Amino acid sequence: MTMVAICTKSGICVDEHFGHADSFYVFEIDEYEMMLKEVRFAERYCDCSHTAPASHREDRLDKIWELLHDCNMLFTAKIGEPPRKYLEDKGLMIVEMDCPISDLREKLKATP
Repeated sequence: MTMVAICTKSGICVDEHFGHADSFYVFEIDEYEMMLKEVRFAERYCDCSHTAPASHREDRLDKIWELLHDCNMLFTAKIGEPPRKYLEDKGLMIVEMDCPISDLREKLKATP
């Protein structure tokens, strides 16, 4: 079984930029089904004002990591390099794509 987190605005598609996500849909996926486990809420990584000190953004990433630490993968429409590196260094696989959430199980099966 794989645990994945998804950045979504609609709840239907992977369609949210990581920096704008204030929630993450967490699914359990196995070879037979994909089941929503919960929605986890977080403070957005990006405040879009570009005035927050770097330490504040690092604190936000630490909190997001606490929320996602049990996930193997994060699906997002886009993610900037600093949060990507931080999360990948923690062991979270980042996948950028824009597709319906319902297609993820098949896409994972096709991945070597």
